Amino acid sequence: MNMYDVNKEKWEKGYFAPNVESITYRLFGRILKPDFNLPKEDTKLLDFGCGMGAAVNYFNSVGFTTKGIDISEKDINKGKEYFPDIKNSLEVVPTNPRDVDYYGWKDGIDVVYACQSLYYFTKNDFYYVLNKLYDSMPVGGLFFATFKTPKQWNYYNCSTPTDDPWIRKVSLNTERLNFDIYQFFVEDEEDMVSRLSLFKPLHVGYYTMQLRNDESDGLHLSFLGIKE
Repeated sequence: MNMYDVNKEKWEKGYFAPNVESITYRLFGRILKPDFNLPKEDTKLLDFGCGMGAAVNYFNSVGFTTKGIDISEKDINKGKEYFPDIKNSLEVVPTNPRDVDYYGWKDGIDVVYACQSLYYFTKNDFYYVLNKLYDSMPVGGLFFATFKTPKQWNYYNCSTPTDDPWIRKVSLNTERLNFDIYQFFVEDEEDMVSRLSLFKPLHVGYYTMQLRNDESDGLHLSFLGIKE
């Protein structure tokens, strides 16, 4: 079983998440709306790795034309049941990114929202996906993504290197978490920005949440860039 099949097996167990992460509406309220006056007429926003589609539903509710894609058929089907108004905006995509002809819309994507979803690719596939998204965006298109660092120690400390220089195998076996998954970690903000050099960085930040003292604070670095 290759790493993408292992990851798909994990996500196909389902992840019931009908509510929007706070980073979603804070991105809209703090940056997209005040700085860019978005959405404008027919502003197309792609949620890359949308899960059930909670963020797709939210962005749709504030006026974006939205689409969400995910490898988990279980999550997509649950989202179509839970959010019937956007069921036609939710789509299952192949696990291997090389099997995807295009993301979102053939006529372009104005905003890419990739929250906690881009660090599951090998180095070559990461850049394949990134270039595919970049080529689908007009000049002025916005790209938002988040990444883990080794400071998320409950994951990193349970990981081991693989043949791919970026990918580590994370094997968790705790009372709450029990699965294997393949992913990469960025070292710091500079490393993240370097990997996303296709886009001009506009805002670099982070978010955390610690509800258990036996797990890390879930640190994610965030990046908002623009296609020049």
